[in-house]
Amino acid sequence: MENSEIKKNSGQYIMIGDNRVRYFEEGEGETVLFIHGIGQAMYTFRKNVHALSQYCHVVTVDLLGHGLSDKPDIDYTIDDFSSMIYDFTQAMALENITLLGFSTGAVIALDVAQKYPELVKRLILLSPGGVTKTYPATVKFLTVPVISDIIFTFFSTKTVKKVLTQAYFDPTMVSRDLVRHYYKVLSNRENLDSAMTALANWNDEEIAYRMSEIKAPSYIFWGEEDTWHPLSMLDLYEDALPEVLSYTLADCGHILHEERSDEFNKKLIEIVSAGN
Repeated sequence: MENSEIKKNSGQYIMIGDNRVRYFEEGEGETVLFIHGIGQAMYTFRKNVHALSQYCHVVTVDLLGHGLSDKPDIDYTIDDFSSMIYDFTQAMALENITLLGFSTGAVIALDVAQKYPELVKRLILLSPGGVTKTYPATVKFLTVPVISDIIFTFFSTKTVKKVLTQAYFDPTMVSRDLVRHYYKVLSNRENLDSAMTALANWNDEEIAYRMSEIKAPSYIFWGEEDTWHPLSMLDLYEDALPEVLSYTLADCGHILHEERSDEFNKKLIEIVSAGN
């Protein structure tokens, strides 16, 4: 079941410093905080939060520069995002939490776990990593700020549909409604500029170097047909993280929590329930 509140772009707001941040919460008990990837919004977890909220307290948030959160004039580095996540947990009085991050959001979760180990009970990482050479050209172009005006001029629902089709294994799941929602996020010039700035300033070398220091147990999910982050990348995380279990989803692309939501939710609930 999709979460209708997320789908309607509603939610609540909280001030983090001088910035208004949008979030949504549901359920009670242990907290699982969802972190979306660069260029997304909490909408990406619409098929997951309600199912998991029957077993725990689920919180989703729009990162700064994304969705309906404020767009301050910052560099949108990994450190900026991880600091925002930490400040958000303090403002919300959250502790001993599970951090669940998708793609670049998973790297932000890793950075939070490195810098604030007392906060994180466990990590759940969905296809973690940044932009690789296997990403579609449309996304890689977003890392070049000098062509931002060109990108925005030619940005359309067709562009979004093409990118999503490459991110899914089953192209028939890329519906008109899905394209419309993703387009709505990035057709906002401030959102697109924030995403481009974040991608241009992306540097996860230090995080990769220090993954062996992470104390929280990690659970990794990967789509076996992920062409953005090929399955071979999984070995890098399994070798680096000291305590890790991994799961692969057959016939599944990059955005695995959307494409195979039922299978993913079932395993996610098992992980969270076993740790309570």
